[in-house]
Amino acid sequence: MVCLSGGAVRTGAMKRFFLRVAWFIGLLGLGFSLYMHLRGKDLPPQAYPELEVLRVEVPETANAFPLFLLAAEHSTLGEHKDLIDSSLADHSRESEFMDLMLENAVAVGFLRKGLEKEACQAPELHGLSDVAPYIEDWVLFSSFLEASSQNARKRGQMDEAIDKAVLLLRFSGKIYAEPESLIQFLVGTSSLNSGLTAAQALARNPEASVADLEKLQQVLAGLPPLRPAMFLTIKQEYKFVDHWIRDLAEGALLIDDSPEKKPVITSKYMFQPNRTRATAAAYFMGCLEEGKKPYSEIDFSRFERAELPEGAIRRILQPNPIGYLMMPLILPSQDSFSRLTSRAETQLNATRLMVVLQLMKREGGVFPQELGSVGLTDPFDGNDFRYDPKKRIVYSVGANGTDEGGSEILINGSDWENENEEKKRWNAEDLVFHLE
Repeated sequence: MVCLSGGAVRTGAMKRFFLRVAWFIGLLGLGFSLYMHLRGKDLPPQAYPELEVLRVEVPETANAFPLFLLAAEHSTLGEHKDLIDSSLADHSRESEFMDLMLENAVAVGFLRKGLEKEACQAPELHGLSDVAPYIEDWVLFSSFLEASSQNARKRGQMDEAIDKAVLLLRFSGKIYAEPESLIQFLVGTSSLNSGLTAAQALARNPEASVADLEKLQQVLAGLPPLRPAMFLTIKQEYKFVDHWIRDLAEGALLIDDSPEKKPVITSKYMFQPNRTRATAAAYFMGCLEEGKKPYSEIDFSRFERAELPEGAIRRILQPNPIGYLMMPLILPSQDSFSRLTSRAETQLNATRLMVVLQLMKREGGVFPQELGSVGLTDPFDGNDFRYDPKKRIVYSVGANGTDEGGSEILINGSDWENENEEKKRWNAEDLVFHLE
């Protein structure tokens, strides 16, 4: 008879225990691998014609884009940003600014030549490795033109002030009309804001003649509509996301110096291009659908970053976790599209209305008691733009969609007391534009 010691028994039991654990882990791994295999099948490829961008190439001889780049390249504005800001803030540095205007006459000449062209078409981007031309300097150029108009108006040179405002408005219209990217749309609407600010100051100026106002009215009426430009921007953003998905799947997103394309993610469970693309497409098609509505009627609750699974753990355990986890990083906010466009449309319609009312005053001697229908709507609620003859204002209800009677009470009072009038306007109960 063999007698085993207590230590030998315990050792054997531990071996059996660890063997069972190993078997359990192995079976668990096998089960998870089987689960990943069964759930790792991607969706079949799908087409999304609603998001397709139909690009018609503009001949180089008819394209303003290269001339606008030349205008920025030949300017010295980057060295004098503080001077431009001081001029816009009404600080007296007139002689310095006059020198700056002379110094940049050639640059302004390139801008004028660009405005003679058919369109401003940026180079098409075919992948994430393509580098877009730098156009953010156009915003500074727009500030310079706004300051130039303001400078001329203060010197009593109304023809020059009108010329610079018209130049700026037409420049902005060329930029945002057919954007190749969200950046181009942002630059265009920023330039438009500068142009409309200059136009409003001229409309309020009692020295502006009927001919001056009619010239502004004509240019304002000819500006491209903003809503189609927003829709095109949404489609361009989807194209960018589509390129990102394609390049990640094909290995075009290189992680080393090797020129060879190597897919960084090989697991069909972890990253599914077609499923990721379908998620993004649903989000952008929702942006297009909701973007047709007045801002106050948009259902933002449907835009939880393309209806991703709730919680990071659920996103990891479901198929395509990398696609889901990356979506919040690359999808733009629907609110940014709609709020930006509604603000720009508000500025544009308010300026148009201000010019109409000033022309009425020139004809009748006073502002009219009733405006009637002039076809200018408030993009925030879809109703006619408001006019108060007693307060001598035109106004929009703003983002909350509530008519506060032209209230300029700041929503977060003390936070905005020391800001300029422009920032105060966008943070008041209503968006108010004064006629005088």
